[in-house]
Amino acid sequence: MEEAPAAEAVETPTRVGAPTWLKFLWVLLAGSLAPWVALVLLAGLLVSGSTQSAGISGLWAISSAQSLFREGDKDDNGVLDYGTLDQLRRYKLIGEELGSGVYEGYEFYVGVSDGPKGQFSWWALARPVPDGPCAEGRSFFTNQEGVIRYSMARIYLTDIDPSGAANSAWPPVGQ
Repeated sequence: MEEAPAAEAVETPTRVGAPTWLKFLWVLLAGSLAPWVALVLLAGLLVSGSTQSAGISGLWAISSAQSLFREGDKDDNGVLDYGTLDQLRRYKLIGEELGSGVYEGYEFYVGVSDGPKGQFSWWALARPVPDGPCAEGRSFFTNQEGVIRYSMARIYLTDIDPSGAANSAWPPVGQ
């Protein structure tokens, strides 16, 4: 009898991995792209709030301008007092557009207290232009304390205390 030929050993194919340099390149590329991808996603999220950021940034500019106006006695009257929106614009402490009272979909108002307290208190309001891109957005308020507050409802000038005190119903931005 003839013997059956011995079965040939069949090698199972082995998975070939990528060379080490290619793996390193992949990790490097993925690691360097991650921040960019995160930035793009974050930018997309911020676009929805970017119109409201114009109200906040305008109030920051006004707050800084008030400090410069008062401490530099920009109106040269010998009294360290705060300025109106027009005065802040005229002395070039804020830009022309913001100083006009309408800036990127928000209308801005600035008030200073009359009399001796005018030296110590001011307020500023940023509220959406009624038919503008932020019409349904928040209204923002700040005063000499420097805390920016918001209201989901439109803030009217009659809602502001004559002394410039913040309404306790308006939470600080970020809360």
